[in-house]
Amino acid sequence: MFINSNILVKSIFFSLLFLLNFQSINAKKLNFEKEVKIEKNSSYTFEIELKKEDYLIANFKADNDFKNFVLKNKKSQIRILKKQNQKYGTIHTIIPSSGKYLFEVITSSKDINFSFKIEKIIPKENQLKEEEKVSRPIISKILQKQKELLLKNNDTSNFWKMVKKKGTPLIEKVDFDKYIITFLYKGAKRNVRLLGAPEHTHPKLARLLNSDIWYISYIVPKKTRLSYQLAPDVPNIKATKREQKVAILATLQKDPLNKFPYITNKNSDKYNTSSSIIIDDKNTKDYSLEKSKNKGIVKNYSISSEILKNRRDIDIYTPYNFDKNKEFALLFVFDGKAYQSKIPTPTILDNLIYEKKIKQTVAIFIDNVANKRGIELPCNEDFAKFMATELYPFVIKKLNKKVKKENVILTGSSYGGLASMYVAFKYPDIFGNVLSQSGSFWWSKKDDKKTQWLTRQIKKEKRKNIKIYLNAGLFETGFKPIDILESNRHLKDVLISKKYQVFYEDFPSGHDYFNWRVRLANGLINLLN
Repeated sequence: MFINSNILVKSIFFSLLFLLNFQSINAKKLNFEKEVKIEKNSSYTFEIELKKEDYLIANFKADNDFKNFVLKNKKSQIRILKKQNQKYGTIHTIIPSSGKYLFEVITSSKDINFSFKIEKIIPKENQLKEEEKVSRPIISKILQKQKELLLKNNDTSNFWKMVKKKGTPLIEKVDFDKYIITFLYKGAKRNVRLLGAPEHTHPKLARLLNSDIWYISYIVPKKTRLSYQLAPDVPNIKATKREQKVAILATLQKDPLNKFPYITNKNSDKYNTSSSIIIDDKNTKDYSLEKSKNKGIVKNYSISSEILKNRRDIDIYTPYNFDKNKEFALLFVFDGKAYQSKIPTPTILDNLIYEKKIKQTVAIFIDNVANKRGIELPCNEDFAKFMATELYPFVIKKLNKKVKKENVILTGSSYGGLASMYVAFKYPDIFGNVLSQSGSFWWSKKDDKKTQWLTRQIKKEKRKNIKIYLNAGLFETGFKPIDILESNRHLKDVLISKKYQVFYEDFPSGHDYFNWRVRLANGLINLLN
């Protein structure tokens, strides 16, 4: 392990400063900060003393990508603190036992300037007692039978043996196109929450009598496809609604009894892995799973924007045996890092091109600037201008080839879907196609009391010469009066009334990359074939 001596002195100073104030730690903000320069291909470790069941909230940031950031004690690794390609983020974690903890930063091929700041530590004694007992209907026949057994005998060992063999969630067929799915967790102390359910909240599981069985059930249609995680013993804190909501991140993890992990990055542990479920959907092809021999190449670049006054990474994918003298498409992808990990877009393109489902396609993955996603992507005129007058010319110059607007696509999900539609609407002579996945078309400007701002602009303005693919999940409803499902259906109707060429599909899923990775291929085939 490499530790620069000057850094070590600074680290000891900060650690001592922290330890002197350790006894007075509470839910108030702390002043523990660390800023260090760490050399490439090395590691740097700092130490903090923490107490059992402390709820730690901290931020980190680096100016270049780095290999890993992990939390350890003297015996073992506790959890990975960063995702693949992640340069900044917020950490939420529960400390398993009292003692000294090591925070280790591991660099790769570049020096980094790294900063770390503790925002809050909420000790166990400052956390609230659990709320009232949760009650859920028992619609699963398997659980109904188990409840009857529990009334006679508290032993659940045979139940868990059966569950381990079957895998979770439990799936029971109701009729031709309906199923009961039951999510389970074994042995939590206070609560269990579910992220990725067929509803917009983070619902709590109920406890079956006084046993170690925690459960929640839903009736869903066939072809349901989703990913999810479970969060046992989420800290219950006195805070804002948002802080209470994100507390789920402290313990969120894959389902230990699910047999189909959804791994989206190289920095993988149970906290950075989801679980997945696909119900009766054998005919939907997932182009992200096959590995084509003809692999394209991804190269990293950086671009400065005079318009936005910032700088960002972009990655450019060129297909195997790319021939720019033949016709090809340009695919601009928002949330570029996620669309290379949670959705392996290069693999999808490799396979679609190899099977001749689409023409050869160059993809431009656009990274987000720290804390700017929610500002730049939702119908931002400056960002649209950056796309048309700075990024697009940058790419054309790199390729040394002009591209017909009919072969240029903008794509993204959520705010990225909204941005795709907006940028094409502003610059239809450059961007001829939109591939929007679960676009946030409910959005409106802050001073606008009505919903669906962009849809209203499209309705009242002259038709633009663009082709559009839209999708939305059947479970993307209920969070807002006009939610993603409703606003996408409304936009589809408006586009059709304006004589746009539009492809639309909805499906039994939520706001979920696990589903979007399949639908991305559908959109590309519709737009490019």
